[in-house]
Amino acid sequence: MNTKVSDVMTLQPNTSKNQESR
Repeated sequence: MNTKVSDVMTLQPNTSKNQESR
């Protein structure tokens, strides 16, 4: 479960950074 939470937290900021980079 801890991994899922970390994945979600990493996915949220990752998507924001990906959009800004684009």
